[in-house]
Amino acid sequence: NDTAYNQVITWGIPYNIGFESETSTEMPNSWSQFNTSSSAYAYAYESSSYAFEGTKSLKMYNGYSTSDSLIAILPSYEWASLSDKWLSFQAKASSSGTTVIIGVMTDPADATTFEAVETKTLTTAYAEYIVKLDTYTGSGKQLAFWHGNESTYSSIYLDNISLFIPPHNDAAITAFNPITLSGSQDIIVDLKNA
Repeated sequence: NDTAYNQVITWGIPYNIGFESETSTEMPNSWSQFNTSSSAYAYAYESSSYAFEGTKSLKMYNGYSTSDSLIAILPSYEWASLSDKWLSFQAKASSSGTTVIIGVMTDPADATTFEAVETKTLTTAYAEYIVKLDTYTGSGKQLAFWHGNESTYSSIYLDNISLFIPPHNDAAITAFNPITLSGSQDIIVDLKNA
């Protein structure tokens, strides 16, 4: 049974970590894990086959248990609310259908303080995932990744994690119907940040 506590630090936004400067087989600096299984672990893992970029990623391995808790916890963000931030990360799993639950904790030593924000279903290939934290209204300061424990001996690999404030004027075209113009005409387009 290995429950580690992380320290409170003040770090700025954007917060980016790709694990390349972290020590292998250890949690990243100022991160912690909540772990109730003797066969599970979370730590910086060195293997270019399992990293999205470079040679290291964060590996979460649940071992022989699907009923225990394994949570990787980021350093505490003490500046302000998390609700105006987005979290992006690259992730994959050892088997498709494995989930990772992204949430916020008020106490890294108590899994009952974990409030889920969003669940992502992973495949065996890396993909980028974005979690908009605008639905989180609690007072927690520590983002966390909870292993979904769908099956035993299951690994989740996380890389290129970034917490940031999204651009206020980002825009994307999701559908476009061409129009035919004759002569000189003005076109007015309303853009909304979704």
